Amino acid sequence: MRGLIIVPAYNEARSVPAVIAALRREVPSWDICVVDDGSTDGTAAVAGREAADVVLREPVNLGIGGAVQTGYLWARDHGYDLAVQIDGDGQHDPAFIASAAVPIREGRADVVVGSRFLGQGAFRSTGLRRAGIPVLPVRLSGARGDRPGDA
Repeated sequence: MRGLIIVPAYNEARSVPAVIAALRREVPSWDICVVDDGSTDGTAAVAGREAADVVLREPVNLGIGGAVQTGYLWARDHGYDLAVQIDGDGQHDPAFIASAAVPIREGRADVVVGSRFLGQGAFRSTGLRRAGIPVLPVRLSGARGDRPGDA
C-alpha cells in the first residue's frame, strides 16, 4: 500500500527540516507532502530543499482545515492507499505512524485516529486550556443564538 504523510505547515521553516528528517527515519517508504498554508517565512522553499516528495502551496492562509483538506485531496487524486497528517511544528511523534497503519493494512479499519490524550504518560495541556475546553462550546452556542442542548 502506498502511504502519504501530509504535513500542513504555516510559517514552520524552522521546524520542517526536523519533521521531515524524523519522518524519513521512522517511515522511509512513505512519501511526504508538505502543504505550505500561505507562509511568509519560506516554508515551501525549505521543504523543497529538505527533499519533501511534494510541496503544495496555498496562495493565502486557509487555516489547518484547508491545508489538511488540500493534502487529503492530493492523496486521493494521486492514488495513495493511506494518508496520515503530521503537523509541521513537530508536535506529533512520527514513531506511531507504522503501528497506526496496521489495522488499515490488515483490513480491520478504514480510519485510525490517534490521540495524545490517551494512555500512560499522555499529553496534558495547560490548565488554562483545559479550563476553557468545556466553556468554549457554551460561549460559541450563545454567540450563535443557540440554547444549550440545541442540536
